[in-house]
Amino acid sequence: MLKFEKTDRKLNLLLDDKIIYSIDQYKPAPIMVGTGKNEYSMSHGSFRIKETLDEKRYVKITNIACSDSSSLVSTVFGDIQLDIEKGRRIRVFFNGFDDFNRMWL
Repeated sequence: MLKFEKTDRKLNLLLDDKIIYSIDQYKPAPIMVGTGKNEYSMSHGSFRIKETLDEKRYVKITNIACSDSSSLVSTVFGDIQLDIEKGRRIRVFFNGFDDFNRMWL
């Protein structure tokens, strides 16, 4: 079963009480955002995808709040809401980040 746990400076994601992912508020976040463009073309069932990356930035975390099944990660660009549903999947909602169309975890 998935659940969140917050220590004084970390947000941990646990699966059956074992840490599988962790975010430290005081270290560079493992999250980056950016902007770019995509071009797609298709010919006879074959696809060609060309991606151009314009900008890529690290996300600075300003605050972390959580309960067992929900977490709010506040950043300089906006908030990331993480909700655990039925103990087995995570839904992610973004508030802000309007200037970006790419995200890396």
